[in-house]
Amino acid sequence: MHRKELDWLRGLMATSIMLYHYNYWMFPQNNQLFNSLLTKLGVYAVSIFFILSGLSMSLAYDEYFDNKFKILTFFIRRIFRIWPVLWVAVIISVIVPAVFKIKFYSVGTIFLNLTTLFGFFKPDAYIPSGAWSIGNEMVYYSFTPILIPAFRKNKVL
Repeated sequence: MHRKELDWLRGLMATSIMLYHYNYWMFPQNNQLFNSLLTKLGVYAVSIFFILSGLSMSLAYDEYFDNKFKILTFFIRRIFRIWPVLWVAVIISVIVPAVFKIKFYSVGTIFLNLTTLFGFFKPDAYIPSGAWSIGNEMVYYSFTPILIPAFRKNKVL
């Protein structure tokens, strides 16, 4: 079941996050952490966005995970939605600092980022700025085929 209201709320949260980052990066002299409404919206909007996304997914996939093929399809679709853009961001974030001899990343850290395994094993090892959320997202996705059917069987869970 798809709920447009949740999409609107997620869009508002994403806009709040975007405006927070824009203000933070473009006007650093105005940044007084936790003092402005925009800062509070930006910080709390991330949590609200994740909660709403989980709710949206639980509604969309409520009766989806009834066989192994569908679970595999779910993971393949998620990976192909996330990895290509992340790979571009990781490659740029590795090459540019290396060319200017600013920073070099280990092969292990690059591997963790390209496979999104950093979210599972080393959450602070993300390379592109903001990729921590991708790590969180991938961990959530790994539990989704377990959590949603468990919730369907027992609402207390």
